[in-house]
Amino acid sequence: MEAAYRFFDNDRVTPEKILQPHIKATTERISQCDFVLLVQDTSEMDLTRANQQVEGVGPMDSEVRFGAFIHPMIAFRADGVSLGTVWQKTWSREAIQTSMTPKEKRRQRVKTRIEDKESIRWVEGLRAARDVAAACPDTTCVCVSGRTQSPNRLRTDSVAADHHASDRHAGTDPGRRAGLLCSMAN
Repeated sequence: MEAAYRFFDNDRVTPEKILQPHIKATTERISQCDFVLLVQDTSEMDLTRANQQVEGVGPMDSEVRFGAFIHPMIAFRADGVSLGTVWQKTWSREAIQTSMTPKEKRRQRVKTRIEDKESIRWVEGLRAARDVAAACPDTTCVCVSGRTQSPNRLRTDSVAADHHASDRHAGTDPGRRAGLLCSMAN
């Protein structure tokens, strides 16, 4: 048990470093497939405790629920078998705005750049999918995202992602373009 505490208290141990070998192995598995789905979505980790809050978490949707968020992208074969995680983002909120009306919150969201919103995760996920498609040029990758993503920004970024992947691998096979398609699920 003491070794586990030392492991988690080590500043050199990060979620990214722990996940990196898994991502590499997943990418290898993807390269062996003709077609994969790269599915991204967000989950809540509710870590609310009655007497003592967990260190490093923040408010979720109110000042009484505390936790963090995880937004993984998981690769699946066409038959539904999971190949593993290819990317993920985790975060906790510093604070949430509880004094604004819904109308004021909407107005604030419209004014805020996507790079400054939590919804940037959808664009970052799309970019990660583009990188997977570029690393696996013989595999058609379809990125599937939830309906809460920012569709206009993703459409723009998906065009840039497709051009980037195509340009990068144009010399590999003149008749083959790196495949990255995007889809929104309800």
